[in-house]
Amino acid sequence: MAQNSFSQELQRIIAQNPSLPVVPVVQADVVGGDSGHWSGKFGEISVTEYFEMNGRAYFHNEDTIEETVKEVYGAKYTDALPESKLVRVYAGLPWQKAVIVFID
Repeated sequence: MAQNSFSQELQRIIAQNPSLPVVPVVQADVVGGDSGHWSGKFGEISVTEYFEMNGRAYFHNEDTIEETVKEVYGAKYTDALPESKLVRVYAGLPWQKAVIVFID
């Protein structure tokens, strides 16, 4: 997406969602080397639910319920839970809605 087009889209989404925080999310392959600064490009913009834990961002996705709960609580805990309980634990994570700006 061109810079001007990206700026317009971001402004439009923020105007439609003025109460939501804007959260930049940097893809892991952007960061590398010994430098304190890295260059990236603007990627997708979306309004979605997410939470952060231990420096990692998790995004609400019904297809990753077990994987997310396993990463947050550990496989030992997750493996002992029936699917219905996994869904409740997943729903109870500290989800918050935000404007997400991916940095690729």
